Amino acid sequence: DWSSDVCSSDLPFDRAIMLQKLLAWVVLTDQPMSSVAQESLKDLLLYCNKGAVTVSALTMRRSIEELYADLKSQNELELAVRRPT
Repeated sequence: DWSSDVCSSDLPFDRAIMLQKLLAWVVLTDQPMSSVAQESLKDLLLYCNKGAVTVSALTMRRSIEELYADLKSQNELELAVRRPT
């Protein structure tokens, strides 16, 4: 239901939040990395917020790799703590 969405157009643009939300969209909807470079997506982002800065497929790939490495480290740490001595 779109009517319950909070409009953030009055908020200042935050590149980190946009990247996080775009990353979630790419991963959760199984989009190719190149989808972030599509002119139609860039046009939509700029329409939603004129201050938006678009990202490249390479930036998206690096963000996903960093997220994976962070989650893997957290998982390994959690497993190490849970192992009986």
